[in-house]
Amino acid sequence: MEFTSSMLPFVSLWLAVLFAFALRIKDRGLSTEWVPSVTLKKALLGVSLVSLIADVLLIRTGRPALALMFTSLAFLLVGREVLRKFDWALVLTFVFIFVDFNELAFLLKDAGLQFPREGSELFLVSAVLSQLFSNVPATVLLLAGKPEWLPLSLGVNVGGNGFVIGSLANLIALRIARVSVKDFHRISIPYFSVTLLLSGVLLALF
Repeated sequence: MEFTSSMLPFVSLWLAVLFAFALRIKDRGLSTEWVPSVTLKKALLGVSLVSLIADVLLIRTGRPALALMFTSLAFLLVGREVLRKFDWALVLTFVFIFVDFNELAFLLKDAGLQFPREGSELFLVSAVLSQLFSNVPATVLLLAGKPEWLPLSLGVNVGGNGFVIGSLANLIALRIARVSVKDFHRISIPYFSVTLLLSGVLLALF
């Protein structure tokens, strides 16, 4: 609840800015023909919900290996097509991000390099670092310094916009929606600039 209540003013601000940007976009002849049809598989939906709840409970009680075994077995029994079509490369990318950038964070710390740990400085640094190598690695890198959670969360959320590399979600979306990087940047960079400025002002008022 603390996280939600603290983030709500900023998320509301971002949505308001996004809506203002959307109003400026005229009909560009966008088509939804590329959107695949969706078929609801009730059994798969059920096992997915059960697995999600079980995984959260198991991981929070310190049993991640058991969570992995439970989920793998559940989908082997009910939804093998999920495992076959799974984007394993994307998962491995996240694994290596957490391993590599966590180690890098401690190496930089041992070398005496200190990142900001609070306030507007942390917000700005996390947003800028996200532009350089994505917001998830930026989060992992900055977590080693045990920073304040709110400026860090705000910075990497805002930092997920801007350059396409700001978030892996951008790359996934571009691949699915078939939008050019140029068209993406035409909207995302101005949006990033506006939300960065307004969020920084709002954070300073808190």
